[in-house]
Amino acid sequence: MSQIPAYAAPPLAFATTFLCALGLPATVRADSLQDVFMSLPKAKRIAVKQTLSRYQLFVGRVDENWSPGTERALRRGAEEVAKRSQLMYRPRLVSQREAQVYIAKLESGEFGDYFQKESDAQLWSFLNVFKGG
Repeated sequence: MSQIPAYAAPPLAFATTFLCALGLPATVRADSLQDVFMSLPKAKRIAVKQTLSRYQLFVGRVDENWSPGTERALRRGAEEVAKRSQLMYRPRLVSQREAQVYIAKLESGEFGDYFQKESDAQLWSFLNVFKGG
C-alpha cells in the first residue's frame, strides 16, 4: 500500500473536510476499502456479497474474493442507503472505521429497510421471479 507524502497530507485533509462540509461523498481509498473487506472472515465476506447481490448492487460470482465489482457494489450500496434514507444515514466511507461500520451493517441486514421500500415491492418480486428465486 502506498503512503501519502507528508507534503500532500494537509491539502488532502482539507479537501476531505471541504467535501464533507458540502455533503459530497468523500471516500476512503480503494485499497483501504479492500483491506476492510478482506479483514472479514470468509463467511462474512460471502454474506456481504450475498446482500449486495440480493439488492441487485453486485453482479457476478458470490464468493469471498475482492474484485472491482465488489468495490463498485459497496460504493453504490452506500450511495443507495444515503439516497433511500433521505440522507438520514450517509455512509461516507471517509475512514477505515466508517468503512468497517458500513460493511458490518450491510452484512447484518440493518439496511434492508432502505433497500425494500413499499414502492419497490412489486419490482423486487418481479426481479426475484425473473431470476428464478
